Amino acid sequence: MAITRATNGKFGRVEVIAHENTKANMAMMPAFRGDNAQFAPTKTYTATLTVGKGASQIDLHYFGAAHTNGDTVIVFPALRIAQKAGRSVDDAFAAFSVATYPGYKNEWVKAAIQVIYDESK
Repeated sequence: MAITRATNGKFGRVEVIAHENTKANMAMMPAFRGDNAQFAPTKTYTATLTVGKGASQIDLHYFGAAHTNGDTVIVFPALRIAQKAGRSVDDAFAAFSVATYPGYKNEWVKAAIQVIYDESK
């Protein structure tokens, strides 16, 4: 997940927030070098990050590598909705068969369990 301070043609000026692994991955991509470095994440997190408050609050969670090593689960508490990128069974297992983007087979199951089961409660 990424959200940026740079100007985005569709959304205007926004802040880019990503998991620290995603930022590191993006830094290796030619698409985010030179003039395009302005589109790279400006803020990162490692485990959780809350942005906003009240009805506008979103919580970003990292439960471990799944489809990528920077997958983020985005929770909108006021709406009781969670968006999970790269964690569906079809997408995850399809990604494991692609040699250039293998996913994380062993970590995917652990991460998926953490999404649905919170041991802290």
